[in-house]
Amino acid sequence: MYKKFYGVKQLLKFENSYGTKIDEFKEYARYRVPPVYKEDGLKILLVGELAYNPERVCAFEEHGHKLYGLWMPKPNNVSQVGPLPFGNVIDIAKENWIEEVKTIKPDIIYAQLNFGAIEFVHEILEGNPNIPFVWHFKEGPLFARTTPDLWDKLLDLYTKSDGQIYNNELTREWFHIFVNPINRNEFVLDGDLQKNTWFSNEKSPLLSDKDGEMHIVIAGRPYGISTENIKQLADQKIHLHIYGKKFYNQHKDMLDKAQKIAPKFLHIHDFCIPENFVKEFSQYDAGFLHYYKSENNNELVRVNWNDLNFPARMSTYGMAGIPMLIYNNDGNRVATQEYLEKYDMALKFKSFLSISDCFKDKKKLMLIRENVWNNRNIFSFDYYIEELINVFRQTIYIKAVRL
Repeated sequence: MYKKFYGVKQLLKFENSYGTKIDEFKEYARYRVPPVYKEDGLKILLVGELAYNPERVCAFEEHGHKLYGLWMPKPNNVSQVGPLPFGNVIDIAKENWIEEVKTIKPDIIYAQLNFGAIEFVHEILEGNPNIPFVWHFKEGPLFARTTPDLWDKLLDLYTKSDGQIYNNELTREWFHIFVNPINRNEFVLDGDLQKNTWFSNEKSPLLSDKDGEMHIVIAGRPYGISTENIKQLADQKIHLHIYGKKFYNQHKDMLDKAQKIAPKFLHIHDFCIPENFVKEFSQYDAGFLHYYKSENNNELVRVNWNDLNFPARMSTYGMAGIPMLIYNNDGNRVATQEYLEKYDMALKFKSFLSISDCFKDKKKLMLIRENVWNNRNIFSFDYYIEELINVFRQTIYIKAVRL
C-alpha cells in the first residue's frame, strides 16, 4: 500500500508506525536470481494480488515457468502487489493491458486472491481476450455477500472462469450451494501457503523441557482472546508468547492489562522473519489458532467466515512442526478442525479453564507433534506446484477445445 501510494518501485527497508519491519534487501535476497525457463514452460499472467507469503510464486520460476503481473491498483495493508522484491515477474500496465496481453500471449491467467481484488479481477475477466482464466479465491465470501454488486461479480468469476480454485474442501462445498460453473474445472489449495525455502530442519529444544511449564505461541493477532483468558492460562502455569509489535499495538489495552495480571506468563516478542520460523516456533508446545465457537450445527448454509477460513498462521505452525490448539467445535462444520483432524494435528479444548488437559498425556502430545512434523510439507505451496501446473495445462487444453 505504501509503495503504491508513493509510486515506489525500488526495494525497501521499512518500519511503519505499528511496528511492522520489512527489509526487502535481506529477506528476499535468495529469490533474486536469474530465471531458467524451460522450453515447455508456461507463460503465466498473475492478476490481482498475492496477500500473505507472496514469495511462494517463485516456485513457478523454479519449475521453469515465466511470470507476468497485472496488479490491483489500490491494495490494502496485507495485499502484496508488484513491483515485487523477489523473482523476475514482468509487470504490465493496467492502462493498455489488453494490447500488452496480446503481445505477450500468456498461456494462462492466474487471478487471485481476496475480496478486495474481486472488482479488479472481474474487470479483467470481462475484457479477457480468450486467454484461459483460472480464479483462486480465499477471503472472504461472507464479506462479499454483504455487498450485492461485489457478490454478483464473485459469482461471475466462479461461473465464467475456465478453472476454479477453492481454499479448502468446506469452502468448495459451500460455494456449490450458490454456483454451478459453466466450465467446471476445480482444484483445492490454500491461498496463503508458505514457500518451502523456509522449511529448515533447525528445530529448537522445547522451553517446557527446561522449566516444566507449558509454552504456547500466537504468530499473529490474539484473535478472540481476552485478558481473562490469559489470566486463566497463567493460573494453569501456561505461558503465552505473542509475536509482532504490530499485534501488540493493535491490542495494547488488553495486553497491558493482562501483563499486569499475569506478568510472568505473557511474553511479547518482536517480529520474526520467515527464515527463523522453524527455529523460533518449534520451541513451543503448541500454536494457538483463532479462538471462536461455531454455531452452524452442521448446517452448511449457516457457516460463517470463521468456519470456512484457514488462518494464514496455520502454515507457519505447520512448517515449525508444532501441534495446533483449537476450540473443540464438534457438532459443527469447521474447515480448520476438519483438516487438522484428518492428519491428527489438533489439540482441542472446551474451556480455557481446562486447556492444561491438552498437555497431560505426554505420549499423545508427542505423537501429534510428530504427525505435524512428518506432514509439514502439506503446508508448503511447492508441495502442490506440479498439481497446480497440471490444472493449468488441463485448463488450457479444455479452453482450446471449446474455442
